[in-house]
Amino acid sequence: MGPNIPDPMVPVGQPPAALYNPVFDTFLCKIASRCNLDCSYCCMYHLADQSWLRRPRFMSETTVGDFARRLAEYAIQLQLPRATVLLHGGEPLLAGRQRLSAFVGRVRAEMSLAPSCRVEFAMQTNGTLLDRDWLRVLSDLDVTFGISLDGGRSANDRCRLDHAGASSYDRVREALDLVASTEEGRQQFRGLLAVIDLRNDPLETFEALRSLNPPRLDFLFPDATHDAQPFRPASGETSVAYGEWLVRIFDVWFENPGTTRMRLFENILDLVLGGQSQTEGVGEGRFNLLTIETDGEIEDVDIFKSAFHGAASLIVLGHATPNVSTHSFHEVSRTPTARDRQRLHSNAGLCDTCRRCPVGKICGGGIASHRFSAARGFDNPSVYCRDLYRLITHVGTRVGLSLQPLLTEGLVRLAGAYATGGSWK
Repeated sequence: MGPNIPDPMVPVGQPPAALYNPVFDTFLCKIASRCNLDCSYCCMYHLADQSWLRRPRFMSETTVGDFARRLAEYAIQLQLPRATVLLHGGEPLLAGRQRLSAFVGRVRAEMSLAPSCRVEFAMQTNGTLLDRDWLRVLSDLDVTFGISLDGGRSANDRCRLDHAGASSYDRVREALDLVASTEEGRQQFRGLLAVIDLRNDPLETFEALRSLNPPRLDFLFPDATHDAQPFRPASGETSVAYGEWLVRIFDVWFENPGTTRMRLFENILDLVLGGQSQTEGVGEGRFNLLTIETDGEIEDVDIFKSAFHGAASLIVLGHATPNVSTHSFHEVSRTPTARDRQRLHSNAGLCDTCRRCPVGKICGGGIASHRFSAARGFDNPSVYCRDLYRLITHVGTRVGLSLQPLLTEGLVRLAGAYATGGSWK
């Protein structure tokens, strides 16, 4: 960061972070730091932070052991009821079956010392290396997985090509066909993850993905900041283009109950009806996830790498970079950096504009990294602010219209019961 950029962890004009410590229950482990695809929007390889260049390709046995001991220690210390370990990269399958099996085995062995904590293993993969042997391994290890795919062939191949510029689509479709045809695959598969591209027709994209019958489908906004704006059309109504893209899909999804589960839409519906979001991106967030890099360094989630070089870093007192070889997770949670990051993820860390917004508590400011600018750190609305507003207000309107007949009928029956002195039946 340059000398004129304010501390990005402390919003401009806001008081110091409240002194409370985050509790970590999700640990994203980079078992491989390279990828066999070269997706143009990747936050790890193509955006502001290029720290992957200095890191080893795979997590060593020593680092795996250090992580496993730290996790067991932390689970015992905080009496965690459950923890999720996410196998990630790069492309995690590049680590190979032996490394991946050894990783899971070592973690499970150490966690036997914390028997009251249930550990779940999950993985996000691009699917190009998935075969029958891998499905057997993942089933035997009880590792669930999601697959990344951005739509049909033309939609997917806009960005998701390999390093030679060749399509990845056929390899992913072959993997999905294999998943659908095997018990191990159906049992462990959790869904598809897609990044929104405005150049792709939303309904064609949705139908192409829904036709694959994933148990869940999730759309992500492309990683962007106020200094590195996302793509928007050159003409027409551009300020809410991502919101309109999602609204078109929501209407089809909402009008066809029982179709593929959609995490983003379900979370917004929960919030509109007074509930809570289950994942980051809408609603009040929390700093509950740590990333463990292949060299053992402990960082925040990868999407912060889109903000500036080092944005995901969790520097501790003494300007030391936390590492599983030298720092416990409990130590990291008690640092001012972690407390500031906890605040940034919560409603207390939102800018004045978001706190005054009528849908601010539903939106939650969106993804924290999408608020960044060099001038004001993270003290901004999301770069997708208007898109989120458009989507949330549309969902609220559709829900209200759907509930109106039920509410009207209920009020009529209640009034009749009151008038006759009877009961409401």
